[in-house]
Amino acid sequence: MTFDSGQKKIVYFPHITEDDLVAPPWEEGWFWFPLYVATDGSTYYDQALTQLAWSPDSAEPLLIQDMENMEILDLSATEDCSWNISGDEIPDAGNPLGLVWDNLTTPNLYEDIASYETARPTQLIVAGDDDSNPEGWKDHLDIPAGYRVELTFDSGQTKIVYSPHITGDDLSHLWEGIYGLSLYVASDGSTYYDEALTQLAWSPPLPTPTPTPKPITPTPTPEGYKTPTPTPSVTPTPEGYKTPTPRPTITPGATPTAMPTITPVVPTPTAMPTITPGPTLTPRPTLTPRQTIPPRPKPTPTPDGPGLVYHLHLAYDNEDKPWTITIILDLADLGYDATPALCAAFQDKSLDWFLRKLIAEVIAEIADPAIVPCLVEVMEDTTDDDYIRAEAAWTLAMMGVGNAGSASPSLIKALDDESEEVRSTASQALGAFGNKEVTPLLIEKLNDESHLVRVRTIIGLGLMGDSRAVEPLIKLLDDEDEALVSNAITSLGRLGDPEAVAPLLKVLETKKRHLPLTLAMRALGKIGDVRAVEPLLSFVKGKDEYLAMRAGEGLARIGQQTAISPLKEAIGKVKDEFVKKKLKESYQTLSGEEYPEE
Repeated sequence: MTFDSGQKKIVYFPHITEDDLVAPPWEEGWFWFPLYVATDGSTYYDQALTQLAWSPDSAEPLLIQDMENMEILDLSATEDCSWNISGDEIPDAGNPLGLVWDNLTTPNLYEDIASYETARPTQLIVAGDDDSNPEGWKDHLDIPAGYRVELTFDSGQTKIVYSPHITGDDLSHLWEGIYGLSLYVASDGSTYYDEALTQLAWSPPLPTPTPTPKPITPTPTPEGYKTPTPTPSVTPTPEGYKTPTPRPTITPGATPTAMPTITPVVPTPTAMPTITPGPTLTPRPTLTPRQTIPPRPKPTPTPDGPGLVYHLHLAYDNEDKPWTITIILDLADLGYDATPALCAAFQDKSLDWFLRKLIAEVIAEIADPAIVPCLVEVMEDTTDDDYIRAEAAWTLAMMGVGNAGSASPSLIKALDDESEEVRSTASQALGAFGNKEVTPLLIEKLNDESHLVRVRTIIGLGLMGDSRAVEPLIKLLDDEDEALVSNAITSLGRLGDPEAVAPLLKVLETKKRHLPLTLAMRALGKIGDVRAVEPLLSFVKGKDEYLAMRAGEGLARIGQQTAISPLKEAIGKVKDEFVKKKLKESYQTLSGEEYPEE
């Protein structure tokens, strides 16, 4: 298409056959197939621009191998449900990397369940169960559109994933007692209904919808009306006008004949006919120039930096999301030369949070120490969005230990920030730095008034690797808050200190819920102490097949050969095929050979 003073747009359409066509309401005998068009040229089946028909660029799947945390950013579902993150392989019994429950008693209680040997395309599975009345649970489910799920995975990378409006009617039977909806996830956080990532469920943010064209209804012709024959237009001849004598032909070389004298005739002017004025035309609206950019502070000159920042604003102001993202990724290719441009763009509050977060990821990838003051400035700017300030803090952590020296003082200061988002992220970031000098400060933050700060501080202490954190974390195992208990178990497993073995074994004896039990099994496996072998074997021999599977994984980590025979016996008893598969994997890890099939 070429329109709007020469602007061009390529529009993409899907495979269309006669089966797709419908009859429009205003033209008998015609058939058509309408598609809505987004600003990037994608076509959609619906006016809300959520049911994608075709996209100029295939969406890239979000690859995931291991996940450290998952957090629901909007807690408003009308019924308890779990949010699971899984690879592209959906087993009959479910094997997510991790999950959280969306409810009021323990919101965002994350369970770190498994990891994959290689990265896989990601799926978001919304599920729930009701042993007494599964169908009844489906009847009450109502999750608003645009629900945001934050993932932290693969050594700290974060990603926001969006979900569509989900009700019980959308759910299907996934496995025994479990109903849910599986959505595929693209690298930008969009969710899709199909594995090919073409049937869009929800996208961050939605494109600007194209107005619905109004049907043209022809004016009805009155009965008996005949179209008048147009009168031919004749130019009137003025009175007294004579046709002039033609000029004679001149033969070359001959003496020209004298032109005859023509007596000029002055015709009497005829009055001009009265012209009935036509309808008044509506003046064409003045188009706003597409490239009018408000004045912005210019960054320090670099080879391509200022130009790219200019085009970044140009693309953003024109709502051209693909172009905007491409420009940001071009900045990444410049390496350190892009630092001034990235700083100027990240500090620009007129850009939305999604783009600024993407810019922060590029900053972390380049990891130029010279940009640390820029990140600190954003983090300390209390007039900026708290989420972006926290993103600046986490980006400092993602840039690596080499930059910890210049960033640590500002992060320590941020531990007392008014925003719980900033305080909590600073705690986790300081833990990721591994600077053990701040361990006492993080231990103090375990008493912060904010639940979010306490949880992320526990995670930070686990990342710190300082044995001084073991005792404070052990004390949390008796807390009534299951979120604190679960994250403390996970952090003790990361620290790997044998001092935590006895308290973790006590968790296996006293806790009844699956979450703390499975986390304790995994933590004991990471520590690798043989004192855990017998308690774990008791679960392998027990009636709960799920706990037997997790206990088997813990035993495989410890590597105790005495567990081979009980594992083999358990494999022969379990009925669930997925549990059997995982137990066989544990058996193979311990024995060094595949389970002998009958």
